[in-house]
Amino acid sequence: FLIEVPVSLEAARAAARPMAIETWEEAGLIRIGKDFVIGSVKLLPFQNLFIAFDSPQRLLRSDARDYVMGIGRSSLTLANLTIRRKSRSTLDLGTGCGIQAFLAAEHSDTVFGTDANPRAIEFARFNALLNGMKKVILLGGDLFEPVEGKQFDLILSSPPFVVSPHKSYFYRDGGDGSEGICERLVRRVPTHLREGGYAQILANWPEKAGKEWSGEVRRWVEGVGCDTWVLRSESRDAATYASTWIRHTERGSPAVLARRFRQWMEYYERLGIDALGAGIVNMRRSKGKRTFWFATQEAPSKMLGPCGEAIAEGFQVRDLLEERSTDEELLILAPVVAPGVRLETRHTKAQEGWTGPEVWVRMTDGLAYEGRVDSCLADLLMQLDGRRSLGSLLDGMAEKLGVSRETASGPFCLIVRQLLQQGFLLSQSLPQKQAGAATPQ
Repeated sequence: FLIEVPVSLEAARAAARPMAIETWEEAGLIRIGKDFVIGSVKLLPFQNLFIAFDSPQRLLRSDARDYVMGIGRSSLTLANLTIRRKSRSTLDLGTGCGIQAFLAAEHSDTVFGTDANPRAIEFARFNALLNGMKKVILLGGDLFEPVEGKQFDLILSSPPFVVSPHKSYFYRDGGDGSEGICERLVRRVPTHLREGGYAQILANWPEKAGKEWSGEVRRWVEGVGCDTWVLRSESRDAATYASTWIRHTERGSPAVLARRFRQWMEYYERLGIDALGAGIVNMRRSKGKRTFWFATQEAPSKMLGPCGEAIAEGFQVRDLLEERSTDEELLILAPVVAPGVRLETRHTKAQEGWTGPEVWVRMTDGLAYEGRVDSCLADLLMQLDGRRSLGSLLDGMAEKLGVSRETASGPFCLIVRQLLQQGFLLSQSLPQKQAGAATPQ
């Protein structure tokens, strides 16, 4: 099941006892030959689970439209970014083999998994039984139809997000760029999200030359009543995007593949799509708010371990920055450096000797941002111990640089906001007696 190597009929019968391997064949798990047995599905151990799904070889068949994907890159991305706080009820929309639903069961009272692909629901139900998942309820149907009228504390989705001219596969193709599945999902999330609840949706979106990359997603969330934070992981030009997905699934002669590529490119040209972005749309239905913020950010090049807590804290930071929109309001804060931050001095081997030193700041866990910093910023980071306000540190930096406070304030506050947004700093206010008119937070 794991490496797809045939075994002898005798070995298979011994492994299956006390069950008969004919039962396994009836269930679609194996194919029995004259003197051998071969798996019809993949079976992968993942953490403390065993997950069955279709072998990639099935994509070569003419009936591959209902192909059920296993644990791929997108699955791991969503699993790592999931906010794993206590949830009364969680929805995994587009559950596929069920992996997100099963992981969510560890911190949820009840989990619903839905999918428009009947074959996916069959796989997910088999996997639920195989892993003793009693909290997981699996339902077939399109989008939110199977859970109409229900609300959730957490909604997760790795939908068929590919922007493509054809709906060839359930797991891949999400409709065109005018109103694909990602936009439909985002617009309907608030109806099914409890106040204070989060939705995390993997998405692809069209990007147009000369326009802000986030414009399309911003349009999706207009008027939906949620704070939204979009993390973009990549952007590919239309030709690269099309050829990548065609190579991933399509088979045929060079002429057939070339014709398919032309169809995709004509489709993008017709819609005015120059590139395709990818990432995760994080949403929160906030309590008692009339205005909602929209934030975008480039994702780090890597994630180190689970990042869900970093996502939840990121919402809190952006709430704070919305409240303290002016520089003077920001300067009242007395942030501290996050525990996972490291300042490093680096030397690089050159043709003759070594270059450097260069000073870098990096996160050692979660959203692992890193970047080169100058001596001024390194010195600032070493002084952020929570006992001095940003305003007092600004005064010291301005004096050291020989410039006025007013001149230094703008760049200083811009850098601090970026450090907060990337998780290098944890925000806090000084006690009122130290901060004058500051309100303790």
